[in-house]
This record gives sequence, structure tokens and C-alpha cells, in this order.
Amino acid sequence: MFFKKNYFVEFEYKGPKEKGTCSTTMRCFPSMVPKAASELKKILNSMGHDVDTIFITSIKRL
Repeated sequence: MFFKKNYFVEFEYKGPKEKGTCSTTMRCFPSMVPKAASELKKILNSMGHDVDTIFITSIKRL
């Protein structure tokens, strides 16, 4: 049985008008970690940022 774990994620994003570096803490199942970039992209787009690509620079389990 798997339990959700906390991860500290550092990432860079790039869009047509802006680019930046961010970090966040996310809670997910270990099998979902490879999908972190697509989830972060969805969240940033819903916040009004026009994001084309996400580059994850670091993922650490807390």
C-alpha cells in the first residue's frame, strides 16, 4: 500500500511573454512524480500565466 509523500520541487518555466524560476511543495503518490511537470503547467495556466514548457531542476522528498 502506497501513501502520499511530500516533495519539494524547483522548476523553471518558459512562455511567449515571460519566464521564471519557482519552487513549491507538492503532495502526491510516488508513482505520480513523473507527471509533476504537466500538473504544474496546468496550475500555472489556470493562474493566468501563459506557459509553454516546464523544466524541473530538482525534486526532493521531504
